[in-house]
Amino acid sequence: MSKIKNTNLIKIIMKKSVFLTLILSIIFSFQMNAQQNEFAPNGAEWYYDYAVSADKYLHHIVSESDTIVEGYNCRILRQYCDTSDLVQREYIIRQEQGKIYYYYY
Repeated sequence: MSKIKNTNLIKIIMKKSVFLTLILSIIFSFQMNAQQNEFAPNGAEWYYDYAVSADKYLHHIVSESDTIVEGYNCRILRQYCDTSDLVQREYIIRQEQGKIYYYYY
């Protein structure tokens, strides 16, 4: 009888340790993914349409480089209009604790 109880106890412990390992793996995986979510990594691109009256324009925004503003690591995003190589607008942003900050200048 004692041998059966020990076997059952070992099975229960094994199930609990497998379950605990699974839960810890999932939590660790979510933390790793949360830390890897980065807004506007260098090379990221966005396209959008903009219409004024009958004229329609295609805007293209590119995350092109890094900079430091007030001691914070920031990204420089440049906006281009249609097929022009001229920068129409420049944005400086930073990400901190899941929030995006925009420097207006």
